[in-house]
Amino acid sequence: MAINWQVQVVPDADAAAVRNQVRTAAGVTTALPVTFAHTTGLTATTQGATQATDPGAVLGLPDGYLKAIPGEIRQLTGTRTGVLIAQQTAANPHVAPGDTIMIGLAGTQPVEMTISGVVDLPQANSLFQTVGAPAQS
Repeated sequence: MAINWQVQVVPDADAAAVRNQVRTAAGVTTALPVTFAHTTGLTATTQGATQATDPGAVLGLPDGYLKAIPGEIRQLTGTRTGVLIAQQTAANPHVAPGDTIMIGLAGTQPVEMTISGVVDLPQANSLFQTVGAPAQS
């Protein structure tokens, strides 16, 4: 089942209070915090060549997300925990589980991460779609 709605919290709002309001809303069965960060791009050196991607988004998913929302992410290879990379994104810098990738973040140094798994995002539009006005509490 795809996520049927999301709540974006404005930066200065109390995210826990918003989450509690969502959890108690009629019809809500699962409410989990997901964080987003904009990346200036990903870079990896594999097989002697350095590849880079365009800017994009990075998701921070809580433990248990894949079990709680099973239709959102489909495991392709590697593990189901740790740093997971979308199949389409992995193809650009030619990375696979065990490879290291640099995640560029605006205003700070790139972060080096080791890829744990490659996934498919069959409902990518619902994950990255901006819906309505951000919530605040």
